Amino acid sequence: MNTTAIRIPRFSIEWDKAPGPATLGTRLFEPGTGLRIGVDGYRPEPAVAARGDATAIVFGAPVVGETVDLRAAAESLLADGPTDVALRRLDGQFLVVHFDGRAGKLSIVGDRFNGVSLYYADLGNAFVATNNYIDLVRRIRARPGFKFDGKSMWTYVCLQRVMGATTHDNLSRYLLPATRLELSANHPAHATRYWRPDFAKRQWTEAEAGERFVGLLGNSLVRRTRDKRRYGLFLSGGHDSRVVATAFPVPFTAFTVAFSDNYEVDCARRIAAALGAPFRYLQLPQDQYSETLDAAAELCGGMYSVDNALFLGLDDAVGANADVVFHGHGLDYMFHGMYVPSRWITLFGRPTFFRKLTPLGDDLVSAFVGGVPYRLKYLELGEFVLPHSRVELDTYTNEQVASVLRDGEDVCRTNADRWEYLITHALGRHYSAPNILSKATCAEQRTPTFDNELFDFFLSLPPELRIYGQTLRLAMRNLAPAVARIPTGNWGMPAAAGPWTKTAWLVARKALRHATGITGLRAPTLEDRTWPDRDTYLASHPKWQSQILAAVTDGRLVDAMPFLDWSKIRARAPEWVRKPDGAAGLLVSLLSLQRFLALAEES
Repeated sequence: MNTTAIRIPRFSIEWDKAPGPATLGTRLFEPGTGLRIGVDGYRPEPAVAARGDATAIVFGAPVVGETVDLRAAAESLLADGPTDVALRRLDGQFLVVHFDGRAGKLSIVGDRFNGVSLYYADLGNAFVATNNYIDLVRRIRARPGFKFDGKSMWTYVCLQRVMGATTHDNLSRYLLPATRLELSANHPAHATRYWRPDFAKRQWTEAEAGERFVGLLGNSLVRRTRDKRRYGLFLSGGHDSRVVATAFPVPFTAFTVAFSDNYEVDCARRIAAALGAPFRYLQLPQDQYSETLDAAAELCGGMYSVDNALFLGLDDAVGANADVVFHGHGLDYMFHGMYVPSRWITLFGRPTFFRKLTPLGDDLVSAFVGGVPYRLKYLELGEFVLPHSRVELDTYTNEQVASVLRDGEDVCRTNADRWEYLITHALGRHYSAPNILSKATCAEQRTPTFDNELFDFFLSLPPELRIYGQTLRLAMRNLAPAVARIPTGNWGMPAAAGPWTKTAWLVARKALRHATGITGLRAPTLEDRTWPDRDTYLASHPKWQSQILAAVTDGRLVDAMPFLDWSKIRARAPEWVRKPDGAAGLLVSLLSLQRFLALAEES
């Protein structure tokens, strides 16, 4: 594995707001006049269509006419312009740049999933945008008035993501989903929406919903595999990528990534074997996080935690077997009810696999900030904020969430709708985005859940049909019964088992373990899974400890976030890094911000 030459996919857009040509170059921030597009390591290369003074450039993997076709997308948008009708003909992941050189008018449009993220700054006499936030900061930080926003950084720490269009500085913004950004020499950037989600629920039966899901997932994969490339799938031992594997319409190579050839790897190996797919186990070095830290920080840009960028340094191994890679991103929070408000039901004080939906009160902001499952947990974060700043920071974070709720009032009718809007708004900002972004360093990546019809179907499903992953389980049973019976890496039970079966299995396994003394009759442990526990990993990796301890003593963090009690954090950090006690999430978040701030100073 070569972790020293990781190439981050990058592109830049820069316009001096004057009439002129559009040019495409091979490095960021190409010098010159007019509209300049720079591309460095971004896969696939964007398609360019030009006629007269008009130019259309398309990034990503747009589906046109039931197949991925960048050229057709560019030609279509050149002919019609980025109108609502023209944009709705596109499916999947894309970013459109449309430039009228004679009129001096620029339009930039993203898909409904943020499948291609964009950070931008309208600076009056110039417009600059990039797909990686750190590159934008490097370009604009010398501008008069530029300053970092430490409160935004704190929101990221608390929620493990940034909300809305906010960034960590006062000059730039994030392009929201299904948004058309238009500007000219005389008019600043103006954003409009060409699509809005519909949360109206349909009363599907489980069988109807399952059949519909199987058909739509299959359609999504067919559309994205018609261009006859070499396809790969990042396959874990869980549910999501397994479901994609069972629905895959053409041959593929399975890649499973882990720190050791453990139980989850074996589950994935068995899945690949059952489907007749070539299997490649890619072992990560034990110091993967330390060795890829700066590359991960470049990719995450202080917006995400660096340890979620797990798939770095794998490009040689993946590229030897695949041109395009797939994965199961999104199936958990769309179809497995991962973030549906609920509580686990216990029986005689013992856990079960049953969940009960819990009603949402009127204070959705507090419910989200204090209860969304991916928030930073296990520490009372307010303890590490200076007393005079606590109210201000809480108010800021709450307002960031409230602004997203206000943004959804045109489409949300119930509190359940509003909760889903918070969860699915700007998916490119979701905490797990580095999972996708790091895979894109290995090969062109395509996300099958970023499909218009499949997403609309998800929005139509009531939570009762998602809380137990009913559609996923039915898909496995219908498409590949043998794969459905293979255990998952999380619980060691058949993947298609429902809550009754899993609860009975849990009880029987425990009873047999006590009766026989066979220690193998247990659930998989943390060591059996791909993703290491943050605290356990930190406590056993001295190099990672050293990098974190160095980060919390960096004055750049203090300058950016002066409201934190740094003396307390620094006093506790040496103990935290040695003893698993829930603090690793905070420390990794601070490391992610520190490396972003340090690397952003480089030209």
